[in-house]
Amino acid sequence: KSAVRVDEGSRGLYWRNGALLPGISHPGFHYMLPYVTEFRQVSVAMDTAVVHDIPCGTSGGAMLHFRKMEVVYQVNPARLLELVHNYSTDYVDLWVKDPIHHHVNTMCSTLTLHEVFIDRFAELDEILKRRLTAVIEQWAPGLDIITVRMVKPTIPEAIQDKFSRANDLTSKLKTINERQHVELAAVEKERSLAVMAAEKDSAVAQMAADARVLKTTEKVALENVSNTMHVARSKERADAYAYGRMKEAEVNRLRLTPEFLAMRAQQEYLKGMDMYLGSHVPTTFAMRSDSGGDGKGGGGEVENPALLTQGMRQVRPGLQQDQEG
Repeated sequence: KSAVRVDEGSRGLYWRNGALLPGISHPGFHYMLPYVTEFRQVSVAMDTAVVHDIPCGTSGGAMLHFRKMEVVYQVNPARLLELVHNYSTDYVDLWVKDPIHHHVNTMCSTLTLHEVFIDRFAELDEILKRRLTAVIEQWAPGLDIITVRMVKPTIPEAIQDKFSRANDLTSKLKTINERQHVELAAVEKERSLAVMAAEKDSAVAQMAADARVLKTTEKVALENVSNTMHVARSKERADAYAYGRMKEAEVNRLRLTPEFLAMRAQQEYLKGMDMYLGSHVPTTFAMRSDSGGDGKGGGGEVENPALLTQGMRQVRPGLQQDQEG
């Protein structure tokens, strides 16, 4: 027996008389029969397949070339024996390196030069990965495509000059757009500041108006309270005056007896009389003053002599002589 070594990240496969044996060896030392058994290591670690000089014919007829493409793949160890049994150990060349030219040309034929070189270049790796994966999943399960890497394709010099000029114009246009954007931003900022100032002034005016309205409302409320208090006091005074008059009327009704009225009549009657005493006048002579006179003119008769007699004072002749002497 002879010893063989399997490295980490690989698996050992055996052929006897040209037939693939079903056993797989893991990393480490193993033994096999020499001369009749053939041994090979097959990598199951992540690896990269590199393809050079890939043509790309666009839909417009321009021919581009990708100098290099890299396809990162990995083999599932559980499906390794099946892959080798179906496609030998050259399965990477069969399903990755060889078909990539076809997939690239098929992809480029649907795109324009501008799309391949500029607009959709960032999407080309994902498009190519999806195309490879779709075919491999159907025919070579166990071979997984991780990612596809590519560089910018080379284009003819004449087209390159046009792209350069277009790029210069695009840069100038971008600069102009940026300048316009800055100017618009400045104008927008000024407009925003103006709007903010106007809103501030409006808010201040509204606050002042609200303050005036509140002040007026408070003044009206105070006036209403004052008026209410004044009306209440006036009503109280009027009620008090009416109550006093009513009580006075009740008192007058109680004291205005016939005797009291007769006495008051005599008193009022005697208030307007003057009495004259002397030797040249009758013993008693009474004159009633007119309401519009000076108290000395116009005599008249007494309407009620009985009342007059009751209220007169008697004069003695001796008293008159004493006064004359």
